[in-house]
Amino acid sequence: MNCAISVQHQPINSVADLMRLYPDRFDRIGEFRRTHKLAVNPNVSCHINPPGRTPIAMREKLKAELDNMESQGVIHRIEEPTNWVSSLTYVTKHDNNIRVCLDPRALNKALIQPYHQILTVEKLNHRFAGAKFFSKLDAKSGYWSIKLNCESQPLTTFQTPFGRYCFERLPFGLSVSQDIYQLEMDRILKKCTGACGIADDITIYGSAEHEHDENLKRFMEVTTQEGLTLNLKKCKIKRREISFFGNLYTHTGLKLDPTKVRDLQEMSELCNKTELQQFLGVITYLSCFIKDFSSKTTVLHDLLHKDSDFQWEPHHQKVFRDLKSEVSETSLLHYFDPKLPIYMHCDASIRGIGASMLQPDADGNLSPVTYASKSLTQTEQRYACIELLAIVFGTQRFHTYLNGHNFQVVTDHKPLTMIINKPLIQPLIQLQGYNFRLTYNKGSDNILADGLLRLPSSGNSDPIELDVRVDTVRFSTDRIEQLRNCTTPDPLLNQLRETIITGWPETIKQLPTDIRVFWGLRDQLSIDDDLILKGQQIAIPQTLQEDILKQLHTARLGQE
Repeated sequence: MNCAISVQHQPINSVADLMRLYPDRFDRIGEFRRTHKLAVNPNVSCHINPPGRTPIAMREKLKAELDNMESQGVIHRIEEPTNWVSSLTYVTKHDNNIRVCLDPRALNKALIQPYHQILTVEKLNHRFAGAKFFSKLDAKSGYWSIKLNCESQPLTTFQTPFGRYCFERLPFGLSVSQDIYQLEMDRILKKCTGACGIADDITIYGSAEHEHDENLKRFMEVTTQEGLTLNLKKCKIKRREISFFGNLYTHTGLKLDPTKVRDLQEMSELCNKTELQQFLGVITYLSCFIKDFSSKTTVLHDLLHKDSDFQWEPHHQKVFRDLKSEVSETSLLHYFDPKLPIYMHCDASIRGIGASMLQPDADGNLSPVTYASKSLTQTEQRYACIELLAIVFGTQRFHTYLNGHNFQVVTDHKPLTMIINKPLIQPLIQLQGYNFRLTYNKGSDNILADGLLRLPSSGNSDPIELDVRVDTVRFSTDRIEQLRNCTTPDPLLNQLRETIITGWPETIKQLPTDIRVFWGLRDQLSIDDDLILKGQQIAIPQTLQEDILKQLHTARLGQE
């Protein structure tokens, strides 16, 4: 439910304004209202790690940090025996101080994971539709805001040169810490409007200054009730754009984070497969901003094949340079708005399928919200209607946006608009949960989806679960193999096969003369394992027709 706290209408334009209104909410460790119990699998044996060695030069810093944590109620000394003892580890922070952590590898095997679904960036995008003002807040020592109950504290016991300690608060390093913390944060954020968060990062937003300020005040009142505190230095108040988990969220849409753009531009020539994998990892994260991304990275993916040597040629360098030049801070994706019409453009080729979701902008022009592509498996390449496969892929990939909404599917495969209501194609079953209207758009106008499939993403080749194969073809195994071997070299059937794969033209006059006889059957023809089928009937190559006809006199077709 939404927080219903009365707040005064005072503008909040800076961190100073926030500090003035809520001086007790900053730069100290918070304390959530609820304590937490760590769930342990009783079938896992307890474990005590032997004490590790601490360098003499680090002992003074370590003792100072332990004393500091003890004074803040994060840890306390423990003298009684415990069944679990973990090793101590620490990391040096940018200010040259240290952060004390556990090394609870044995304990993690015993902890029962409280799986909690964490908000994804994809699910965040639609929340910012219409937002014009943003504030970014940072939770102060988030994990330490959660107190462990008395039963759980001894589980976190750890050895130091100065004796044993255990945590009173949720420590870093536990496999369950992230889920526990996000569960508590989501519980708090549900009480507020215009607020969302992942880990320590919290964003407050509004469609106008007044709405933003009211949402921010409500959130701050809730932090007082719930015991959440903030890091003042990391707070950014009332901005027109904010960086949030690798993306730049603005009042106009989603942009590339300038920091990531600069990091990419500074990458020099790649020297080995490891460096190439690192580059592709970064550029793939930004792929939704790059037109024809799949076709431009295929030549680089080829270098990563297990049996190929890494030979960086001039054409690889050109692709590398062109990709970097296309990454721009001005690239923009619009936020999904459920109130606006939704269009999904789909297209397919022999090598892959592509889909893009678009909505009209303020000027009425269709602008991309998100798009995706995938390469086809060998089995999928044999499907009779891969254009329909593209629609299924698009609805599955964009399910978060499309489910429950009316939308229009645009395809450049006109015959699909005629068979979409026929029971012939089994994949239609998977589309029954969606409310859409299918329209035709010639390929030259279907630019977005068409560009995605030219050479689709080799990193997304998971098969789509479809049932487009016939029930049975009752030939012997040897006969099936013979039919398959004779179908490919058959001039007529080979021409028919290519037409089925690439798509039928708009009119019969556009067909080669030899296969016009099949025009009336075009909606019933399919390909299964290199065989051309009409229902359960197999197209017989010319070289086998006489032999098959002879056998029809002694046995039913399909039984040998």
